Amino acid sequence: MTTYFYRYLTLTTYWSARNDDGFITLVPTDDPGLLEWISKGNTPEKEVVNDLVFLKIVDNNVVLDYSKAVNELQRLTESHIDLYMPQWRLNRWRRYYDLSEKIKGGGTLNTIEQYEYDSFPDSGETHEICQSYVPLALQWCIDCISAHKTALLTLSTASTLEELNSSIIANYPPWIV
Repeated sequence: MTTYFYRYLTLTTYWSARNDDGFITLVPTDDPGLLEWISKGNTPEKEVVNDLVFLKIVDNNVVLDYSKAVNELQRLTESHIDLYMPQWRLNRWRRYYDLSEKIKGGGTLNTIEQYEYDSFPDSGETHEICQSYVPLALQWCIDCISAHKTALLTLSTASTLEELNSSIIANYPPWIV
């Protein structure tokens, strides 16, 4: 049995295709077989072939898929932060920052905390050097999250596919090098 369907690439760009018992063939939209099949009251199925195209088909209508865009923005933000500040480094630097703040506040470190604090500076570094760049790096992470939130707000107001595609591009701050 032959059926027809549309494979959407963007909101307005799609391929027409014919399914002959599992054998898929692309056909032009003016294909006589497609037009005859439609004239008999059949409605072609619709599917999205590109996961990064933020649309979906609901009741034969193409609509924007905000959840897919939100997930992609989340993935991009995590990838960007992990590029410079992987989770293990972020955890280590946060811990060092907390211990530094405890010392600055007049607190004393127990044996384990003292060992963690003393093991932080890499060779050739001092605590003074670390205390100058660790807060900057942590602030950079916060700034990246703020850029993510701004992009998320833009994404929520998108009304076209082009706006949705461009809204997942966050303006992340440059790394603090």
